Amino acid sequence: MVENARFEFWRTALITTRVRINTTCCGPFGVTKMTSHDDDTMTGMIGLLLEEYGSNAMCTGLVILPGSPVKGCGAEAGRLLFAHAFGPLGIHRVWAGHRADHAMMSSVMTGAGLEREATLRELFHTQGRWHDVTTYAAVAHRWREQASPLELAIMRGAVLSRS
Repeated sequence: MVENARFEFWRTALITTRVRINTTCCGPFGVTKMTSHDDDTMTGMIGLLLEEYGSNAMCTGLVILPGSPVKGCGAEAGRLLFAHAFGPLGIHRVWAGHRADHAMMSSVMTGAGLEREATLRELFHTQGRWHDVTTYAAVAHRWREQASPLELAIMRGAVLSRS
């Protein structure tokens, strides 16, 4: 069972030079608002669902609004969120997937530090056809090996926000 203590840290801002994420938790689901470093206008979102078994979390979505100043920052936002998941939240494994025909998402997933795991054949039916889904995952100890100094600080519990 996921403990409520994991959710206490969820109202915080994590910032890099290009993107800032602000996460608010509602039960086991955290919705993360993406903004540019110096503006509070929402430009995208990414979600994290803490699963009740084991110590896993699913990255539930990444949306960046067209024409956004954080265009191209999806992997960077994912890395901030995963550093928080692997550190203060104590998550062991984060996983995600995308429709196999969304080729651009592969570089976003690997850029966030996720490794390709599998292709789930004809997983769902939409728009008149069946779609494959490619899955990716990272485990904390392996992800830590390639984390930046900023990400390691987040994993140690540093709260990084604008002054």
